[in-house]
Amino acid sequence: MSRFLSIGLASVTLASANIAVAQETIAYGSGPAPSYLDMTPAKAGLIGGMLGAVVMLESGKNLIRKNGVADPAVALASGVARDLADRRGAVLSEQPIATDGRFKAKPLAAAAPGARYVVAVNTTAWSHMYRPLHWNSYVVGYSAKLVVVDVQAGKVVLEDGCGWGTGKAEGISRDDLVKDGAALLKDKMALATTHCLAQFSRALDRLDGPMAAPQTIARRDTPIAAPPPVEPPPAEAHLPPPEPIPPPPAPAMVAALPEPPPRPEPRLPPPAPVLAGALPERLPPPEPARASPVRQAQISHADVAATGATEMAIRPPSAPSLPVYASYPEPTPLPDFRPQAPPPIRRHAAGRDASGYLTWPSKRP
Repeated sequence: MSRFLSIGLASVTLASANIAVAQETIAYGSGPAPSYLDMTPAKAGLIGGMLGAVVMLESGKNLIRKNGVADPAVALASGVARDLADRRGAVLSEQPIATDGRFKAKPLAAAAPGARYVVAVNTTAWSHMYRPLHWNSYVVGYSAKLVVVDVQAGKVVLEDGCGWGTGKAEGISRDDLVKDGAALLKDKMALATTHCLAQFSRALDRLDGPMAAPQTIARRDTPIAAPPPVEPPPAEAHLPPPEPIPPPPAPAMVAALPEPPPRPEPRLPPPAPVLAGALPERLPPPEPARASPVRQAQISHADVAATGATEMAIRPPSAPSLPVYASYPEPTPLPDFRPQAPPPIRRHAAGRDASGYLTWPSKRP
């Protein structure tokens, strides 16, 4: 009886969860698109400056309004919101919400109070401009930004950006872009929408972790069978007894172990006897040193008078003869001394040596 009650309660719980998931709503919206930039050589080169930028933006605005080129952000917002609703099993909002294009969590959550998530995509830039040095070749570019807001938490849970542009090798002229109601420009915006929608869809894969829980609950018409009962663990009486742990050795047994024998010390042989005849004889005492005679140097009076020396040197006979140190009076210039003038500075022109290298008098080797 209790088993049938548990199965019924599980079925009621799963059914209520399926209803909650099915009632989730995914809201979406896009902000006002910026002005389309119509950049031509005449507007950029001839006018230039702030006036040229105003003229290009006004010309692009008239081009979009006159030919009815749709903003790709509207299709991107609904496409990403539909993809998110399919992933969660939720319901897509019937009408888009109005956004200011600032990507703020609180204003977006306040614009859709009954929704679970809000998907907002805004166009950040779209334009066509000429290539430098190729005045009649244009490239078309588009960029957008995606924001997903969790309404219950009141915060942004996902942000991503996308950029797309035509190649330089296409060689599109401005006349081809604007003729037939700007049909070629509309085709390029459709390609940009497809490219950014695929990129934003890959960005939603980062939300599979926190958003995968509701997907695991699928709609079922039949109740889910209860899980099989878990067998109780075996009683302690049936468990095998633990293996006995051997006791540690007693101290008496450790003390009874025989001690290792002492290591024998090496014995050195006794020194051999020394015979008295083998000893060397005593050396005779050294003779006392004798002082060598000192010879006094003899200097004649003529040498003293000629040099004006007053010093007498005493040297041993073995030392070589050295010149006599004498003091001389202060030097006085000779009466016939004439100072010589410095040599004149010789100036030579630069030339070339035998090897052909440039040389001059003061050149270093």
